Amino acid sequence: MKSVNQNIIFKAITVSILVGGIATSFAQEKEELEKTRATVLSLIETLVKSGSISRSQADTMMRDAETRARARINANPTETTADGKKVVRVPYIPESVKTEMREQIKAEVLEETKNNRTGSVARQADGNSNSRFKFVGDVRVRQEINKMSSSNTPTGSSGLTSNTSPIVSRGADFFPDTTDPSKPFGPGINSLQNTQRQRVRVRFGTVGTLSDDVSVGIGITTGSNTSSPTSTNQTMGQGTSASPGFFNKYPVQWDRAYIRFQPSGAFELNAGRFKNPFVGTDLVWADDMSFDGIATTLRSVSANDTEVFGTLGWFPLTTFNSGRTLDRSMFGSQVGSNWKFGERASKLKVALGLYSYKGLEGKAEGDYLSAGPSYLSSEYPSSVRQRGNTLFRINSLSADPVTGKPYDYNNTWGLASGFKELNLTSSLDIAQFDPVHIVLTADMVKNIGYKQSDVQNRTGLNMMDLKTNGYLVSVKLGYPLITQRGDWNIAAAYRYVGSDAVLDAFTSADYGLGGTNTKGMSINYSFGIADNTWMSFRYISSDLIDSMLPSVVGASNPITKFSVDSVFIDLNARF
Repeated sequence: MKSVNQNIIFKAITVSILVGGIATSFAQEKEELEKTRATVLSLIETLVKSGSISRSQADTMMRDAETRARARINANPTETTADGKKVVRVPYIPESVKTEMREQIKAEVLEETKNNRTGSVARQADGNSNSRFKFVGDVRVRQEINKMSSSNTPTGSSGLTSNTSPIVSRGADFFPDTTDPSKPFGPGINSLQNTQRQRVRVRFGTVGTLSDDVSVGIGITTGSNTSSPTSTNQTMGQGTSASPGFFNKYPVQWDRAYIRFQPSGAFELNAGRFKNPFVGTDLVWADDMSFDGIATTLRSVSANDTEVFGTLGWFPLTTFNSGRTLDRSMFGSQVGSNWKFGERASKLKVALGLYSYKGLEGKAEGDYLSAGPSYLSSEYPSSVRQRGNTLFRINSLSADPVTGKPYDYNNTWGLASGFKELNLTSSLDIAQFDPVHIVLTADMVKNIGYKQSDVQNRTGLNMMDLKTNGYLVSVKLGYPLITQRGDWNIAAAYRYVGSDAVLDAFTSADYGLGGTNTKGMSINYSFGIADNTWMSFRYISSDLIDSMLPSVVGASNPITKFSVDSVFIDLNARF
């Protein structure tokens, strides 16, 4: 359902194209064409930003309107002179009429938008319309294949026990769930055994407009692992612990629940659980991430369509509980600009972000013996972490000094480093050959919160191969968004992310089976097989950057290898 009368927008686009057909033959009409095109494109962009229509709807309407306009132009028979030359007849359109046309189109679109927003409450009460609500969603069915390298170090090898400090029995590890001998195959991982699985992802949500300034959004999604922040995939045949496989129904989680206050296009505030408010790639944030907290964005657009924006957000990671739980949170900030240039509206976007985590570092029991067992609250739980960050044991006692219960050593790991991620993202969208675009992306991150002395004090080890930087470069050719049959794009990327460059819980779950301390390349090809339906093929080859265990100065360090090639074949549908 569209919130704006589609015929009005078609009229606006068609007028701009028809005027363009005249202007291509006469240079003096070029300025009029540009005025008309700028008016129409500005109106459509405003409607997309306000949520009145989606980006895919706008793209589809542009294409349909162009087809109609071309058909009208071609419908006129071609006249020729006696010597066979084409006769071009250009109707004269007075300046006053052109101005009136532009103003009339603008007034009609804006009035229609206003009526749809302010009049929706009355229509809903009469039961004649539900235009206050916009429903969106998508379904993806995936075949995933993971091929392990035959040269990988066997998972659970006896030589992969965690390094032990000569000062305290804490040790350090990049992959404790994989290298711990008590878990000979890790959490569903065998470094020498190829795997494949079939997965499905369903996302469904609605946005309700309550007034000109306030809207609410809710969304649900699938997901086998309810504690994973990065994945909304449901593995077929897996089910839940209560009802495993055998055609049992899928669990569903609430993934979006927010209130949005947007009194103008220049200011937006979101509170609750909402989509990632920051510009970036899966180097720092996985594609399926949602954020809990509050975020506000300010935008300013100049006369030449240059946009400057800034985003601030605070996001709680754990709930404070006196005596047992530490306060953990993330504060994020980002500033950037989006420049448009050229006749086809190419774009250059640059954004600089800083993501600072509070209370995330692990604390050993020696720091808390006088205050009881609250040090357990500094654990970096296995249900959240992927792999790659430097971890150390946060307990060396055999039992909780208050309850007397023995510790589960497999789960008492804490982060050795602090995290304050400085992230620079840039993207160049070349639209010269529209509808085919060339998009170049570069993303870099540096953990400026890492301090070697703090890590050494926590672990008792002098480690020498901790890397705190990461980067991603990619190129994409084709349609920016696949909306109909025949649309296509192809992309290639190279990605490098050091062990402590970013928090491994939130980065991509696809490279190296998830986490940091990986490098590799990817190739992706997508093509439309029907309207809003497409196939995609993705190949990822990844390798460890460093060993599964940190190297310690003056120690005999094992050399380990872990390489995996992954293939993803997806059938996607969007509505």
